[in-house]
Amino acid sequence: MYISRKLEYKIYHYLHNPEIIAIVGPRQSGKTTLVQHIAQKLISVKFISFMVVKILNLSLIIIREKRLLYQAHPLLN
Repeated sequence: MYISRKLEYKIYHYLHNPEIIAIVGPRQSGKTTLVQHIAQKLISVKFISFMVVKILNLSLIIIREKRLLYQAHPLLN
């Protein structure tokens, strides 16, 4: 049984942005359930779980490289 949360509606507000949304919180707090529930209502969605450490490490590298690229080329912002 899914229990609706106020946070769900806040997340919907940000879904139109081209940025990545990260849901963080303590273990067993319903993060995955919340995201899976939202994903079921969307037409096109990419869901990545950071439970796989390799994906998390790769994501951190990409974020760092993107930040360095924007610092080197301010016109990209």
